Amino acid sequence: MDFTALAFTSAKGLLASATIFSGNHIFRRSPFQQRRSMRRILALTQQQLAASPAYKAHATGPFPRHTSVRRLKDLLASPPRGPIVVTGAEGTGTSSVAGAALSQGEAPLVLRLNLRENSPSSGGKRPFMRALMKSGGYFTRQREAVDLGLLNEGDSDTALQHDVITFLGRLTEVFQAEKVARERMELHPSLSGGLPSVERPLPVVFIDEVHAHPSLSQADSDFATFLRWAMFVTDGQLAHVLLVSRPEQMIRIEDGNAEFHAMRQRLVINYPPVDQVRSYLISESKGELSEELIDRIVSNIGGQLKNLRLFVHTIQRNHIRFCSEQHPPQHSPFIPQHNSNGRVSEACEILLKDLIADSKELVLRTWDRLVKEHDIPSYKRALRYWKMASIIAKRETMPRQDMVNQVFGPGKGVSASEIEDYVASGLLTYCSPHDTRDDGTVSPASGELWLSAASPLIRGAFAYLTNGGGLAASHSKAVESELAKLELQQREAQLGRRVVEQATRSRAAAELLTAMTQLGSNKGEDDVGELISVLGTQSRETLSELQSVRKEYDVLKWKNRWQ
Repeated sequence: MDFTALAFTSAKGLLASATIFSGNHIFRRSPFQQRRSMRRILALTQQQLAASPAYKAHATGPFPRHTSVRRLKDLLASPPRGPIVVTGAEGTGTSSVAGAALSQGEAPLVLRLNLRENSPSSGGKRPFMRALMKSGGYFTRQREAVDLGLLNEGDSDTALQHDVITFLGRLTEVFQAEKVARERMELHPSLSGGLPSVERPLPVVFIDEVHAHPSLSQADSDFATFLRWAMFVTDGQLAHVLLVSRPEQMIRIEDGNAEFHAMRQRLVINYPPVDQVRSYLISESKGELSEELIDRIVSNIGGQLKNLRLFVHTIQRNHIRFCSEQHPPQHSPFIPQHNSNGRVSEACEILLKDLIADSKELVLRTWDRLVKEHDIPSYKRALRYWKMASIIAKRETMPRQDMVNQVFGPGKGVSASEIEDYVASGLLTYCSPHDTRDDGTVSPASGELWLSAASPLIRGAFAYLTNGGGLAASHSKAVESELAKLELQQREAQLGRRVVEQATRSRAAAELLTAMTQLGSNKGEDDVGELISVLGTQSRETLSELQSVRKEYDVLKWKNRWQ
């Protein structure tokens, strides 16, 4: 039985090997056939985007972002000046805006890769490039061998590297062919129905949810290779490259690639305006919430769609539960006689209190974690966190660079990467300034990132922390005092070691001078004497500084009642 199975497996392998090296395989690997296959896949992707019900629903939803979609469509219809980056906090609808702009546009070819949905398993090698090749319709020799069971996923690094280079070359050739076709239509307008070529959009490479893979920010990753290729095709007017990512991830990528930072165009998507949120909440509540409660909800959650969905779900769930109790089964003796307004309002009140409490807990827990380390770096970071919180509590938004200069500047001996840590933990978010734009987008020309609290809830929690609600008003002063204590102790220990070192050197020099006198040698005696004098002066200065440090320490000790 085992021999029969082994023979069958061997025959299957021989047949598969023959298939790989058949004429059909050679034809599929020919440049012409590869370009043709890739173009067909990219054209089909554009048709699927145009027919997507999700993007059609976005256009008629409660927060359609018409201005954002229109601005992005204008960018995609213009000659490329560099890769386009669409960023925004979680729940702002960046992917929906990008997808809606593409579905409403007329790009002839679209390569779409969603890194959250379509990325290969983490166990494979070079997952980004393999996912990109698959989305682009490029079938590699490795892919065919894997499909036939002759090669494990991720094997053969050399073959994969060759396929990566070939894939990017074939994709460039497809885009160059499109450019030639556009130039031909410009010379012969009758081929395009009389439309000028400038109105014919370019192909688009759309990479969605870049933040789903944090490792893509590494300088030596395949993503860096892709960015170099993206700058090449946009600079050559071959195609648009559209990236959707969270701001903190894109900042890490830009920090490692100055050329990309200089060329990219940025579009920041904000949360929807509070008046739209209020109108939506009123329509969903169907009169079951008072205007006072709706105003309190909106003032606390702002335009954060995640929290808004929680309230809408709470309203719908309690309304359904009430309806089921109003119409119980015929055998049930219980038939309630009250309305649902009180129940829905009570549930929303409880949810609002829970959200406020959760926000305060997040802000206070971050502070407690920093101050409980009891070391100088943690205390310094805690005080920076306190200063940042006090600024954000008073200012609704501010430019990121202003925050860097005031709190996290290089002159203060700290990296501004702490800002990204707070963005990732849900305390801060990037936004655009509140100006005349009706939906909070930033034009690519300015593109400056602004900072705000992640939500009005967090902003209120920052005020609770810094204005004496969550902690005593003197708590930051106590941390400053404890930091001064540790720094004085550290300085005292350093000066004490220096005094011992200088005393040892002075003693050694004196012994050397005594030995030279006993031997009757005058050579170098003046130099040794001068060295002893210098060391003595340095020792007196160090002792004076040490006494000053100890005096300052004693003053702070009695002032703060240290143990």
